[in-house]
Amino acid sequence: MSDRSFLSDISIRNLGIIEQSELEFGSGLNVLTGETGAGKTMILTALALVLGGKSDSALVRHGSDRLVTSATFSVTKDLAPVIDEVGAELDDESLIISRTVNADGKSKAMCGGVSVPAGTLSTIGESLIEIHGQSANAQIVKPAKQRELLDRFGGQELAKVLAAYQESFTQYLELKSRLAAMKLAN
Repeated sequence: MSDRSFLSDISIRNLGIIEQSELEFGSGLNVLTGETGAGKTMILTALALVLGGKSDSALVRHGSDRLVTSATFSVTKDLAPVIDEVGAELDDESLIISRTVNADGKSKAMCGGVSVPAGTLSTIGESLIEIHGQSANAQIVKPAKQRELLDRFGGQELAKVLAAYQESFTQYLELKSRLAAMKLAN
C-alpha cells in the first residue's frame, strides 16, 4: 500500500457533456486546467458523485438512460478499518468506487464491490483526497490551517506523536490548574 491515498483514475460515462472519458492521475498534486466549457466542472462533478455527493437526474446526458462514474484510489493501510467496516474489498491495494444515476433519479453507490449508501462514500471520501477550488486558497494563510496541513503531511506516525503530545499537554494544564488552586487554598 502507498504512503498516501490518491486518485489513480476516473471513468465517466454519460455525465453532462461527457459521453465517455477516462483520466489517469499520479500520486501527489494534480491540477485540472483548461478553457471555459472544456469539461473541468463535469470531471469534478463526477468525482463529487463518487465521493458521496448529491445525485441529480439532470446530470444524465441528454438521450441516455443513466450516467456511470467510477474512480480507483490507491489507499493507505490506515484506511483498512474503514474499508473493512463497510465490507468492501481491495483490488490490488486499490479501492474502486462507482456511482450510477438513472434518468429517473434513482442512484446506486458501490464501494469495493459492495452496494453502500451514498453517505458511506462521503465518510470514506474524507480520508481519500482533498479537492481545492479557486477560493480555497484563502484558508492557507491561517496559521491553524498551516499546522493542520503540516500535521497531515507527516502521516500516521506524526499523528500518533501529536495525539500523545496533546494528551500530555492537557494533563500539564490540569496539573497547573490544581497547583494554582492549592496555592490559593494556603
